[in-house]
Amino acid sequence: MKRHAIALVIHPYKNALLPRALLARQLNDFAKTVIEAGVSFQNVRFNLALPGFFLEILDPLLLLQLREMYKRNQIEWLFTGYTEPFLSFSPPWLLSENFKYGMQTFSELAGAAPSGLLVPYSNWEPSAIDILRGAGINYCVLSKSSLPPEYRSYCGYWTTEHMGSAMAFFPSQVVSAIASERLLNSLDADRKRHV
Repeated sequence: MKRHAIALVIHPYKNALLPRALLARQLNDFAKTVIEAGVSFQNVRFNLALPGFFLEILDPLLLLQLREMYKRNQIEWLFTGYTEPFLSFSPPWLLSENFKYGMQTFSELAGAAPSGLLVPYSNWEPSAIDILRGAGINYCVLSKSSLPPEYRSYCGYWTTEHMGSAMAFFPSQVVSAIASERLLNSLDADRKRHV
């Protein structure tokens, strides 16, 4: 990852059962929020993780604004593949095609290929390293919850290996909207106690 201290990885979660028109509205709202945050906080860099097919659904004008944020180095593209495959359940040929098509989709629509993979659902599979490398993926981002408890507090990145092939992965702290609200409420309550 290009960030040296704290990397803010933004990943919109989706409900696969949503009608496409509703998903498009929610993705467009999400993109507007990211764009507004980029305008308001120009020194903040975002790692934006999207499956490739989201780019096909986004409003082209919003996608153009995200591309401009990328050109200003405000966004680093991450992806989950064209869709969000389970690494351990997908046959290797299908996994390879998913990642290659996802990279192609990003290159065409976002104007740049993603540098890394946000491993969908943190289902890491070391045997997929050669497939990931073949698709042009340089590193992976995993939830810290997939690590053994005694290692979750470690900082930095890890390297994983399978049969001579290695891949760097960055553990991330996942904060959902509900967890974010609880954290903000806790911080606010703590601030009020100290005032």
